[in-house]
Amino acid sequence: MSEAVSKLNDRRIDILIDGELFTSYKFGEDQSKPWFFPVNGQCGESITVESPEDSPHHHSLWLGCDKVNGHDFWSEAPGHGRIVVTDEPQLLNEGEAAGFRHSCDWLTGGGVTLIREVRTVKAWGGEDDDGRLMDFETSLEALEDIIIEPTENALFSVRVAPSISVDNGGVVHNAMSDEGEEETFGETAFWCDYSGPIADQINGITIYDHSDNPWHPTHWFTRDYGFMSPSSLHFMNVGWKIAAGEKVTLRYRILVHAGDVYDGNSAVYWGEYAAGY
Repeated sequence: MSEAVSKLNDRRIDILIDGELFTSYKFGEDQSKPWFFPVNGQCGESITVESPEDSPHHHSLWLGCDKVNGHDFWSEAPGHGRIVVTDEPQLLNEGEAAGFRHSCDWLTGGGVTLIREVRTVKAWGGEDDDGRLMDFETSLEALEDIIIEPTENALFSVRVAPSISVDNGGVVHNAMSDEGEEETFGETAFWCDYSGPIADQINGITIYDHSDNPWHPTHWFTRDYGFMSPSSLHFMNVGWKIAAGEKVTLRYRILVHAGDVYDGNSAVYWGEYAAGY
């Protein structure tokens, strides 16, 4: 069995699996929001990119959103909002799994808190060294009536390393066996995977949409240049309303695997997630 441990290092939490760094969760005071980087595959390198030149606001693996009561918690354009950690993260070290829990506020450019959030993250090694897994859960409490207008820039997202993108020889593949942006963009699916060449290997990442999430199975926003997000907000005719005092929980599982979507057993791990494991 794998052993996982989380360690707090100033404004960063490192999660190690069997003594090797899996990912770092960064929440520096100069950041617009927290994010995970690196996200290391079995290739020994990060399979994500932190701030690509074409979209420097894409930060590896992260949660954000724009058009939140007209405010931007995504693009980092002038006047953007910030998602700010507000307490000392609680480390969760349970032997086989490790992670953390913390609170954060969604602050507008003018300093008004629209949403209060609690995040819980746990990571562990797969069976027989079969990948690395991480559960990401967020509870969002609206402090005033919230409406998020239809937008392509929304919620949990990943930007893979350039070599893994479809544009450079990788494959984006969903649970319905559709491939590429043309087939997967806007389609509903339980999960979606991005895999491709990196460090003389094939590595990939799967994101699973929890069955209790709004809009499950979600629509997927995919791009051949390396972006993938389980978000229906771009495909809705009306905005998403959250009443003041209401809490909404979103859950996702991430699988980082060697090989392609088939080698990585993405479908098998979905069965475990759907069954509550």
